Formats: sequence, structure tokens, C-alpha cells
Amino acid sequence: MNDEEDVPILDFSSSSSESLSKKLHQACARSGFFYATGVPSVLEKARRARKVCDAFFSRDVETKMRCFSLKKGYVPINGTENAVRKPEFHEKFSCGRLLESYERSNDPYYDPNRSLFFDCENTFPRNVFGVTREKGEEDAFEEAYSSLYREMERFSEQLLRVFAMSLNMKEEELEYFVERSRKHVTNLVALRYDVSRAKRTLKKKEEDEDDTLLVRAHTDPTDFTCLFFDDERGPNGLQILIEEEEGGARGESRWIDVPKVPNAMLVNVGDVLMAWTNGEYKSTRHRVILNRNSNNEEEEEEEEESRLSLVWFHCPNYDALIDSRDVDARKKNLSNTTPPKYAPFLCKDRTHFQQTERTKRGLKDRQLTSTHDTRVRGLDVENS
Repeated sequence: MNDEEDVPILDFSSSSSESLSKKLHQACARSGFFYATGVPSVLEKARRARKVCDAFFSRDVETKMRCFSLKKGYVPINGTENAVRKPEFHEKFSCGRLLESYERSNDPYYDPNRSLFFDCENTFPRNVFGVTREKGEEDAFEEAYSSLYREMERFSEQLLRVFAMSLNMKEEELEYFVERSRKHVTNLVALRYDVSRAKRTLKKKEEDEDDTLLVRAHTDPTDFTCLFFDDERGPNGLQILIEEEEGGARGESRWIDVPKVPNAMLVNVGDVLMAWTNGEYKSTRHRVILNRNSNNEEEEEEEEESRLSLVWFHCPNYDALIDSRDVDARKKNLSNTTPPKYAPFLCKDRTHFQQTERTKRGLKDRQLTSTHDTRVRGLDVENS
């Protein structure tokens, strides 16, 4: 099997097609990764967001720090502990739910005293630098970033319906995942990796496998994740772990490079959707490696100095119950269901924010402890 088959290309221009739902099922059951094409509005807004992020990250640290927020704003290099992404090599800007979508709601779900997700607002540059002058860079940043966020909310509903179709859910149940994501807790994150700094650091020490990684091997605590890359370089250095099967049993595993596909966004299944589908869909381990330095000086001059990715970490409502038995009960063919592998849990127990609380209790980051053993993966939250 080649890399293109492991990471297939799916056309979402007609999301109601039976052909798309079948191909989606094959992709999610095989590797959990696929490219989505036929989404021009999403890609155009992503390009605009990348452009303003490039401008923002090029500013001096003191200026960027005026937007500092661990959850909904700017975090500098070495600004936080992170078990997956090495803090010494990346800076980021995170945006959660847009205030406009819930600020007038009296729903206790949004009470900042009840939730880790709504206890602060997004710290856009405009909010920090003021709005008294004419429309400028800071206003463009919030406009472009928010525009992509809204567009991704629309695409996410489309994708969630196709997920339901692909799982052969009854016609009246195709809104199942959408309904449990009406009050989602999704982060849109711009990640800038200082590649040149990472390579300089690598040259000064004895090389081992971990030293060559910008992002350590992990799975995502989401239902799904969408990634946008530079059009020219693509997912440079991104690898996924493919598990070969031999006669129904696990065979050898191999790391493959995610191929470059123009005019597309990469989507992968997260731990939440894997549990929701009782393991039918795979949450696959992935990592980002540093490319080896070339011996050719001309090639080295052309090598990237930094790497910018936009990542949509989609999570359902934080109080959504993730129970594969509930999904199975809504399928057309109940005879195909299997005994549950994972104990039911609330979505909030699998989020990035929750790891802060787990750390206080001495519990390891589930993203790094993921293994073939589903109990070790932490999806059985009663025992983790």
C-alpha cells in the first residue's frame, strides 16, 4: 500500500453522496487520515488567516506578549510546558469559541465559574492595542482569524453529517453528532515552529530519535482535527504510524510521510471519535520530524527557517456523553454492533485543558501514553 492510499483524497463538493460516505468510512477505518478537497471557501479563508498570522509572528516578542493568554491568545517560545510539542521550538496563537456566539446566552453551560472553556475571552491583537485608529493590521488579524473560525464551524457540521452517514446511521439520526456539537469547545491554533533554531540545537548535541522531532508521537484528544499547511511546502515532516494487519492480527508498524496535496486540508480522527465508534475509526499516532541537514550548501540556503500550521482541534460539547452503545443503537443494522471496548466518558475528560487537572493528580498526558492497549490510552476514564 502506498502513501496516497494510506491518506486518500476525498471530494467534499457533494457531501450528501453515498460514494463520499463509503470512502470516508474506508479512510477512517484504515489510517484515520484523509485529505478534504472541494472546499474552496475554507481554503481561501485559511490562506488569509495564514497571511495575518505570518505578519503577527514576525513582530517583536514584547509586542506579541501583549496578547498573552495560555488558552485564548499568544504563547511565546518556552511559554508553557507541553508534553507533545517541544516548547523551546514553537510559539502559537489560540482562539476558542467566538464571543458573538454565546455572549447573550443565559445558558449556564457558558458560565465561566462552571467551565474551563469559557473563563476568558479570546485575546486578539485588536482587543489589546485598541480600536481608535483606522482599520489596520490588528483589525485584519481578528477579521481573518474569526472568518476562518466561522467557516470551519460550517464545514464541521457538514463533516459530522457525513460521519453519521458513513457509520450507516438511520436517516433520522444523521444530526446525532451535530446536535452534540452545537455548543462545541473547539480551538483554532496557529503554530509557528522555529526550524532553524531546532536545527542549530540539534547540531550541538548527540542525535537521538527524540532530538529529530518537532512534535512527539501522539494522538489527538478531539473527535477530529483539521490542518492547513503552506501551499508550497505542504505537511513537511509530518508522519503517521501505519499498522499493518496480517490475517486479522496486528503486524509490523511503519512511519510514513504524509504526501503533499495542493488545494486541500488534512483531516484526522481523534480519540473521542475513535471511542464514539468503538474503535471502528482509528485515532492514529502522528509526529513531526526535522528534515536532515543537506550536505549541499545551496540546498541548505533554500531550507525553511520556520514552519507555520493552522490547526482546527474540534471537540463536541464539553458535557457530551461519549458512549459507543448510544451510537450503535441508532444504526440501521443493529446486528453489526460489537461489545463496547471503552467505558463511557464526558468529552471534557479528554481535552487539552483537562490535562492541567490531571497533572495535579499525578496522571500522565494521555497523548503520549497512547499504545495499542486501550486501557493505557486512558479512554477507560474510570481507571485513569
